[in-house]
Amino acid sequence: MKKSLVFICLSALTFALVGCQQDNSNKVNNEQVAVEKNKAPVPLKSTQSQVEKLNKEKIQKLPSIKKMAENRTSTYMINGEKFTTKTENFWQGEKVYNLAINQLGTIKGSIVIIVDKEASLSDEIKSLGEVSKIAQDTYRIKLPAKINVLSIYHKVTKMKFISRTEMEVDYTPESNREVM
Repeated sequence: MKKSLVFICLSALTFALVGCQQDNSNKVNNEQVAVEKNKAPVPLKSTQSQVEKLNKEKIQKLPSIKKMAENRTSTYMINGEKFTTKTENFWQGEKVYNLAINQLGTIKGSIVIIVDKEASLSDEIKSLGEVSKIAQDTYRIKLPAKINVLSIYHKVTKMKFISRTEMEVDYTPESNREVM
């Protein structure tokens, strides 16, 4: 019973306070309108021309959509390092930029793997491309041309019997590369 009386009293007090605030806010708004009516009008034409001028300046400063598309890059984690590229195709010969060493590289189209000592190469690995042994438990998989090297890299990385996977990236400047 006491709780309901307290609630009713609090509700009535809240309504009374809200009503007083609305009356005061109406008086303030009416006074502001009266003051604004006495102000001199601003010429609309000059304001519009100023706005148009500002908009033209902003538009001129914005890069074109074509330039924005050319400058768009994607970031990927490869070999434990961040790389950026302007293409989504990770084919042999595509350019990638290594953020860790600040250097441009070229995707070689091969993946190096280290298998666990107890494991042997599965038929799934052998079917990916030309496999060659380069050290104890270490193999290079030369992938076919025009295959997405990144997708194969991620696929191989998830295999349980492989302890390490690296996508080969060549950082040699093109002018110093040997021609085969």
